[in-house]
Formats: sequence, C-alpha cells, structure tokens
Amino acid sequence: MIAGIYSARFKVHDYQLGLGIVVIDGHSLHGGDYDYVYKGTYRLEDQTVSASVEVKNYSGKPNSVFGPIAAYRLNLAGIVAAHGFSLSGQVVGQPDLIVHIELTKISELTDR
Repeated sequence: MIAGIYSARFKVHDYQLGLGIVVIDGHSLHGGDYDYVYKGTYRLEDQTVSASVEVKNYSGKPNSVFGPIAAYRLNLAGIVAAHGFSLSGQVVGQPDLIVHIELTKISELTDR
C-alpha cells in the first residue's frame, strides 16, 4: 500500500520552494532533486507517520529550501492523506527551520 514512487513538494513559510521525487520501499525512503539526495527511515502507525531524513548536497551548489546548507537532518511527522502524505518538520538542532512536505503517489514499484 505505502511502497511506491512519490512526487514531493516542499514549502517553507507557505511558499512552494522545491520539488523532488521520493521512493518508499519497506521502512526506508530515498529520493532527490536537482541538487540534493535524501535518505531516511519512516514509521507508520494507524494514520500517522514519522520520519527521519538525511539531506545532502551532491551537485556542489548548496541551494536548499533553507538556503545554502550543504547537509542537514529533518525530523518529520504527519498524516496519511488521500493520495500520499502530508508532513511537517524541522532541521535537527535548528527549530526555526521548518518545512511542510506533500508527498503524492505517482507510481507503484516494479515487482521483483
């Protein structure tokens, strides 16, 4: 049900600032965008989800939704939405850096 490929829309201060792709498989998630790669784990309990995600720049152009940060970890929490997830969270150690993420399922994973 949860495994799949998701589009990710990132908002900071109610402005859409980024788009990416997230692949959820098992209890892990992986993804990226033009400048960053994401990897982490998530936990689903009833209709709520929590996740810890490491975000690292790979392009040499550190231009995240938070500005020129090369690497950070996000702690996220949210709910299962109609076609994916609605999450919010902050950068670990920097509680003023808050992001809202909408994940929308766009494809199933291939059978193995």
